[in-house]
Amino acid sequence: MEKEIKISTEVLEAIVIQIISEIKGVRLLGALNGNISYFFQKKIPERSVQISLKDKEVLIKVNLSIQYGEKILDKAREVQEAVKKTVESTSDIKVKSIDVNVKKIYFE
Repeated sequence: MEKEIKISTEVLEAIVIQIISEIKGVRLLGALNGNISYFFQKKIPERSVQISLKDKEVLIKVNLSIQYGEKILDKAREVQEAVKKTVESTSDIKVKSIDVNVKKIYFE
């Protein structure tokens, strides 16, 4: 008898956050990513990573800031490819889509 194994969306979110943190020139947005200014605002910030599981497939949305001088489309594609490869190889869950929203530019 085979038992069902479930992977929570929180685990998938942690995988996505880790892989994006390893990509040069890209930062996640959101209160969970060390931006204290969100705590002083009245509105609730949008999450930097959103995960939905549907029919044994995962849909991923990420909100990013790209470093000034980087090619935005190249970085967005790099994020999509790295996230897809890592999520599928570590979880055996098919990635149906990865929406990348570049919302800000940062300077260093």
